[in-house]
Amino acid sequence: MRILIVILLFSIVANSQRTIADSIPAFTGKYPAIGAGRYATGGSGGVVLKITNLNNSGPGSARAAFEDSRTRHIMKEIDGYIPLQSDIIVNNPNYSYHGHIGPIGGGGLVFISDGSTTTGLFQFQAGNAIIRFLKTFQGGSSSNPPSNGVSGDNLQIAGTYLYFDHCSVLYGRDENFSISNGFPEITTDHVSFSYGLVARGIGGNDSRGALIAGNINEISVVKNFFSGNNQRNPRTHCYSCTSGIERRFEYVNNLFYDYVRPAQLGNPLSAYGDNGGQVETNFIHNAWETSSASNTNYPIMVDEVGSQTYIDDGNIGPTRPPLDGFDPWDNLARDGTSSSAGVAAKDDRYSATPFNTTLVSEGFTPTPAAQLFNELSPHIGASIPGLLAPEQDVLDDYVAGVTSHPFEIADIVYPAIATGTIRTDTDGDGIPDDWEIAHELDRNVSNVGLFSLSPHYDDFEMYSMDVVNQVYPPDEPPVEVVKRVLKNGFIRILD
Repeated sequence: MRILIVILLFSIVANSQRTIADSIPAFTGKYPAIGAGRYATGGSGGVVLKITNLNNSGPGSARAAFEDSRTRHIMKEIDGYIPLQSDIIVNNPNYSYHGHIGPIGGGGLVFISDGSTTTGLFQFQAGNAIIRFLKTFQGGSSSNPPSNGVSGDNLQIAGTYLYFDHCSVLYGRDENFSISNGFPEITTDHVSFSYGLVARGIGGNDSRGALIAGNINEISVVKNFFSGNNQRNPRTHCYSCTSGIERRFEYVNNLFYDYVRPAQLGNPLSAYGDNGGQVETNFIHNAWETSSASNTNYPIMVDEVGSQTYIDDGNIGPTRPPLDGFDPWDNLARDGTSSSAGVAAKDDRYSATPFNTTLVSEGFTPTPAAQLFNELSPHIGASIPGLLAPEQDVLDDYVAGVTSHPFEIADIVYPAIATGTIRTDTDGDGIPDDWEIAHELDRNVSNVGLFSLSPHYDDFEMYSMDVVNQVYPPDEPPVEVVKRVLKNGFIRILD
């Protein structure tokens, strides 16, 4: 039976908005927001800012949009490379980047280094952010090769409630991404990485996957593909930690390919200012694979005294085949060595049971580690509007079983990016006319900041999620979609 609800005041729907405390996912769909950062609200209810040129700075630039002080959605109306002369430093919270929205037929927007600077690409110092389908190919110039500590990170992250979804982070000159909490006034908290492709650091030991350290309350790293990073696959430790803060990290369903040095948990206490702050880490159903039969390094190395690690029996690696009855703790090395001689004893760093991280507490069902590539490869990374050659090469290397490092700046080839056609958007609200018409919105009236289709997601968010749903149809219709028909000043909401 059809249920008819008549609402007399349009503002009841139009002015609704979710908060982090409402515990509503950042986005829904086939691959909904999960993990510690899942309730970020980003730019919900805010302005829509458009990237209209490839300039390093100025009006219409990406830098101007990211560094704006308002609650904001950021979209692109241009395809190509943006060569940054310095980091984009995001100091103002409440923002969303929609890298999957843009010109029809375009190849996307890619952030690179212009080669003249040793800084990175992004510093996300402010939180409550949702970053989707971001492409960063840091790279640089052969006349300015990376060296330890001065090359900058592809992404440097600090802040509270951040979500990174389907991003491609390549050619890092130090870490591809780093959460080191180098800013004491900011506590990194509730961060999620999902369905990302973190690949190909540059230059020997400076080829690094991920560093996660500092005063971090909780982070979820789930269903990502790390490839061709020499070390830090990942590296987690307590850098200048504040005593008494509970820190919980979870690594679930990640694939680490072609690594040299393994996952490293902590450092000897004399290194890097570690002060013995406790970190509780879950490793659940991850896989470490190499392209070389001679690489028998253990995939996980535990150093830090005082921190504890749970490793389930679903993790696999070169030294740990997926055999029933195999003790997962035998998949470890200890105290600064990643060779088989450093097998870890079950000391105070061992936990027999998982810690109560977000995915564990919510009963998340992981994919068997041996099936990860088949599950992830059809949509990993910034796969909308599509993978560019460097992104696809990472996947092809895995299929071919070949090495992807050492990888040097001189080896980087930036392919041409197709230029698309901007969709007609009469009212300039970022939502194209044809979509507004199909969803019974007025294409002549801006819907910026309105909640006409859902009480929890603004109209631009609904459009953004629908773009993803058209490529990756959800298993069930999104529950937040509300059918709206406006007649004679009334809103009729149908089941």
